[in-house]
Amino acid sequence: MTTIPSTGWGNIREQIAATVRAELSRAKVRPSHLPALIGKSQSYWSRRVNGELPFDTDDLAGLAGLLNVPMQHFVEVGPAGFEPAAYGLVVPNFTAAA
Repeated sequence: MTTIPSTGWGNIREQIAATVRAELSRAKVRPSHLPALIGKSQSYWSRRVNGELPFDTDDLAGLAGLLNVPMQHFVEVGPAGFEPAAYGLVVPNFTAAA
């Protein structure tokens, strides 16, 4: 079994789920609408939005497009001073070239 790194502010999977929930709320999108908007089943989204299972990159890309936020926004998680690299995470810069 894989141990999910803790950041001192819950595990990363739960932090990403919390960020997704916050962005869905800001956009006034109910998690129950995700299957119709992005695809996959209701139970698929429910288990990820609740932090039970991790999102994959395709999920985050679909959510980013739907919510009009950069994909990396979902992985910019943790308390002040949190450094993703300390947990072996790399947050790519998806800024488009001019």
